[in-house]
Amino acid sequence: MASSRAVDTSLQVATAAILLSLPLWAGDYSANQIGLLLLYGMATQSVALCWGNSGFLPLGQSLFFGLGAYVSAFVLRSAAGSEWQIILLPLAIAVPAAVAYAIGFIVFARRIDSGPFFSLITLALCMLGFLLANQWNSVTGGFNGLTDVPDLPMTDRYENLYYVIAAAVVVVTALITWLNRRPIGTLWAAISENEDRLQFFGFATHKLKAAAFGLSGAIAGLGGAYAPHEGLVGPQAVGVALSAQFVIWAAVGGKRSPLGAQLGAVVIGLLAATWRDLFTYWEVLVALIFIGVVRLFPDGLAGAAATLARMAGLRVANTTFRRNG
Repeated sequence: MASSRAVDTSLQVATAAILLSLPLWAGDYSANQIGLLLLYGMATQSVALCWGNSGFLPLGQSLFFGLGAYVSAFVLRSAAGSEWQIILLPLAIAVPAAVAYAIGFIVFARRIDSGPFFSLITLALCMLGFLLANQWNSVTGGFNGLTDVPDLPMTDRYENLYYVIAAAVVVVTALITWLNRRPIGTLWAAISENEDRLQFFGFATHKLKAAAFGLSGAIAGLGGAYAPHEGLVGPQAVGVALSAQFVIWAAVGGKRSPLGAQLGAVVIGLLAATWRDLFTYWEVLVALIFIGVVRLFPDGLAGAAATLARMAGLRVANTTFRRNG
């Protein structure tokens, strides 16, 4: 176990070193582009936390991503130049977390086999959020969204903001990995395997699942606080299409791996950005990659990498690449 955790730690340290040094060897423009993908990657990690670890799939995760985006835009625009910016910005994490926990608590308390109903409810709420964002002009800016969003305090979106994003990614990845190794992570994994048995032993599984969903909402909200990166936020941040992308990226990268989910978002995002200018039907290529990975590697690219590592004689802990068990 010690050696496998050492391998996991080495992988995360290497990833952190690459991310934090990226502007030095890739340039500020590339770092800016990848910074946006890293924000999307955090939302992808939040999907993987629920889907791969706890066994329930949120299909409307962009609702919490968009909430984080709109709240951060409201705070930065309304408190520009004031210390209230720093005080109120955590609401971009707290509001999505509270909404996600409330939804999870209500849905999961109703019945134990709530997985499909939960997925459909989150999808419906995402569609409702998109409708509100489009039509509530006085608050969200409607179709045009909220523009002229100021930079985060003490940052510049084209220079040092990337380092803030990269540091957040490192912390989130390490946090999820740490939680997976703790008793709460074992309980989440047990829920996905046999929730009935866990309830038989006296655990309130609806609270455990609500806690997982609340944490996923917080992580999605943190990633969604991307308004300072783009300078605007529109209804697309709450759209169903973005939610579908989060699910695809999690499946391709590895829904049971926080590091894999993040890398899946970055890799597929970079490929899509490149192919968009080269092929008219670039979406077909992305779809083929998704189908191929899901068909050949059920645990995504992270699972395939773990298999290769074990074949090479390395012991890789489940908490980085796979669920416990």
